[in-house]
Amino acid sequence: PPIVSEAVFYVVDRFGGWKARALGVLSAAFDPALPECFPGKPAEAVLEAVADCDDLAGVDAKALRPRVFPFVAYKTKQAREGGALVLAERLPFDEAQVLEDSVGYLCRTLLELKNLKTIRVQRVAFEDLASHPDPRVQAALPGEPAILFA
Repeated sequence: PPIVSEAVFYVVDRFGGWKARALGVLSAAFDPALPECFPGKPAEAVLEAVADCDDLAGVDAKALRPRVFPFVAYKTKQAREGGALVLAERLPFDEAQVLEDSVGYLCRTLLELKNLKTIRVQRVAFEDLASHPDPRVQAALPGEPAILFA
């Protein structure tokens, strides 16, 4: 296996596109007084709301459901456990700053595991994700940075 000496954390600033619209629908419907925190079938409401999003153009109706429903299920579960705050487009803290503040600890920990010498944190605007050449970076989400090793 190749020797890895650097890790780059790609941190996206916010949710955008259809995921931002989905979060808006879920946030508006969220009610902690309800047993499941959402009335009716939130996934169906989200599906209807995101069907005309530009970033889903060209996705046929059959393929839309398997693309949207897992995200909705994940975020509704998070909301039931953590409250409405998890339905915001942006995290309530500066994720990149937290990682930057933790670089020393991460380097020490990963040095033992992977002989890692350097960690960099790269902020990425949502608008720039689609044009990034690496699909792993394109898949980054707030709270779920892409980590590339070199």
